[in-house]
Amino acid sequence: MCTTATDTAVTHADLTPMPFMLQKVCHWAYLCMTTLPPSNPIHQEVRLAAHQHKHHKSPLHCLVKAFGTHPKVTEEILPLRHSPKWEPSVSTLIADSKEDAIRDARRAEEDIQIFTDGSGYQGGIGAAAILRRRGKPERVLQYHLGSDKHYTVFNGEQVGMLLGVELLNREHNVHSVYMGINNQAAIQATTAFSPSSSHSLTDMLLTSLGKTIKKHNLDCLSIRWVPGHSNIASNESVDKEAKKAVCA
Repeated sequence: MCTTATDTAVTHADLTPMPFMLQKVCHWAYLCMTTLPPSNPIHQEVRLAAHQHKHHKSPLHCLVKAFGTHPKVTEEILPLRHSPKWEPSVSTLIADSKEDAIRDARRAEEDIQIFTDGSGYQGGIGAAAILRRRGKPERVLQYHLGSDKHYTVFNGEQVGMLLGVELLNREHNVHSVYMGINNQAAIQATTAFSPSSSHSLTDMLLTSLGKTIKKHNLDCLSIRWVPGHSNIASNESVDKEAKKAVCA
């Protein structure tokens, strides 16, 4: 064994090469430190180290430079999102079939109708929301999230829903609201108990929805699935607006 090349022995033993193993351990340790609570003595030190210094760098500074993850932008996935007695402030409806969902969207008679969408296009992610109300001009909000290397279309869908709630907040004398979303996963996330990646956006949405429902004194706000590319005018319009947001 002493005459065997180390790289060959590691490969045959199905072991991770030592440089990669050390990098993995350091990365794991640094990510753990970035999510420490404020009560931990290291919490403040990690955040101070995120601001690079030219001289006398500590090992923490080296970790920040090596992995480039800033503590302030690290998402914390909580083990428990809601208490067992929690009840969502919104009702969701996902039709059994695409035809039923299309029929439901075309028969919607609510005073306010909101359609939201998130889109990935040319390496970017955008979101948009459209609010339509009888006798009033159409209202539109767009948001450019950034590169698809840092965001997903699902994030775009979540931000689109937040934009829809913002449009609703600007209205007065609200009686009934129809909110159409073309992403089933985004709808299901609003009533889920289990934690998941990017659930902080969903929690932000639920908080905003709760305030909106209380503000307008609504009994409930229904979020429904609207299939994409189904020749529903509002849904097609918001899809175009989301793509425009990518290029903004």
